Amino acid sequence: MYLNQCRRALQTICLRLSLIAVVIFQLSSCQQFGYYIQATEGQLALLWERESIESMLERPDLEPALADKLRLVKAARRFAVEALDLPVDEAYGSYVALPRRHVVWNVQAAGEFSIRSHEWCFPVAGCVAYKGYFEESMARRSAEELAAAGLDVYVRGVDAYSTLGWFDDPVLSSFIHYADHSLVALLFHELAHRKLYVSGDTSFNESWATAVQIVATERWAEQGGAAIDTERAMRQLQATARVSELVKDTLEALDAVYRLETLDERQKRTRKQQILDGLPPQYLALEADFGHPMGYRNFFSQPLNNAALLSVGHYTAWVPALLLKYRQLDSDLQQFYSWSESLTKLNKRERDSILASLQQAASA
Repeated sequence: MYLNQCRRALQTICLRLSLIAVVIFQLSSCQQFGYYIQATEGQLALLWERESIESMLERPDLEPALADKLRLVKAARRFAVEALDLPVDEAYGSYVALPRRHVVWNVQAAGEFSIRSHEWCFPVAGCVAYKGYFEESMARRSAEELAAAGLDVYVRGVDAYSTLGWFDDPVLSSFIHYADHSLVALLFHELAHRKLYVSGDTSFNESWATAVQIVATERWAEQGGAAIDTERAMRQLQATARVSELVKDTLEALDAVYRLETLDERQKRTRKQQILDGLPPQYLALEADFGHPMGYRNFFSQPLNNAALLSVGHYTAWVPALLLKYRQLDSDLQQFYSWSESLTKLNKRERDSILASLQQAASA
């Protein structure tokens, strides 16, 4: 079994090394070179360390709680294939115990008076609104450099990411102990990225995966997926929707201030801070009205800025529009997939125009 695992890893490495070499030699600066080296080493380490879930479940000394989670992963993968038509293949069929809390740390940035994310462009993935590091110290150094250039910066630990089908992504210790409903939702989200991805459009990609995650989690609960707290799962979806609306409203309020030509930078800075200072109390009031913990207290208790708010906004920017379209298509997932695929043939401006019209209808 171990030899087979090594063989699979070596085959994957050989298949991808040519691509990695091309990427590296296309780079023009030492900084870019260093970034790609750490990314390559981090990804290959995950491939090398993975162990198949099937072999783990055969171990008599496996921790029972971990065994239960791995069985849940197996059930979710099966459901994703049979009920959701998501391209699972060998993804999440293996496990890696990480020597750290998060798998990567993402750096996100935005202008001091802008609600548009700074973007980094890469081969294959295109331009994205974040830059991931396998070492937290490297992420912090990058953030310091961006902050020194006058940008709002946000660093967050990430527990899972998708390689968009280029590799067989493993289950990681960073998220395996999530509550059952959160673990299942995360798997559906990451698998959705393997189904559809538009190079250079972070908001669409993350919103689409989140919309599929919501639909998939609802179907899982309705069809009696492996025992999860259905009420808690639905409540978390509702909480996420309400927090997303709060963040959206705040970004719009900030944007209105930034666009005021009658204000100088000092005045804009003051107005901006007033809006940000008012956000934590608004969240606590929202949570009190909701009647249950919503899971965002840590986020709203930290220093907030444009980049931090956009880190939430990207995941939900078009979710209302996408869910409305899903319902308009009689909740037919295949029709929704086909319609979504048609959007990928458009340029970003055309795609955003269609989604904006749906968004307006969803909020009416």
